[in-house]
Amino acid sequence: MKKINYALIISTVLLLASGCTLRYTPDIYNVNKAPVVTKTHQATLTQVGKAITSAGVGLGWSMQEVRPGYIVATLNLRAHQAKVGITYTTQTYNINYISSNNLMRNGEIHQNYNSWVQNLNTAIKHQLEII
Repeated sequence: MKKINYALIISTVLLLASGCTLRYTPDIYNVNKAPVVTKTHQATLTQVGKAITSAGVGLGWSMQEVRPGYIVATLNLRAHQAKVGITYTTQTYNINYISSNNLMRNGEIHQNYNSWVQNLNTAIKHQLEII
């Protein structure tokens, strides 16, 4: 029993320590050709745009429709800023990195950026499903 407790404690400490040191990653999370899935019917381009905008606003992103089929989303948190471009059709959407402030170091992106984009993607999927 003691061996299990020690192993659990050591594993937990190592996991926490590794989480503290891995704050930056060379991989920028983008979403490519995510399907537009709705509850009942084929969505219009306007409906897809509204769902994307609603998802972003709900998470604190500033959403600017540049033109039908293209939204620039900006998230400002404390001294950090992330900006992504969201292209969309009635069939698919993409979320791609545009720029950031105080999130890059030595060519690597802070892992919070990837989490923010993943959360945005999840929220978009949810908003599309209720159309």
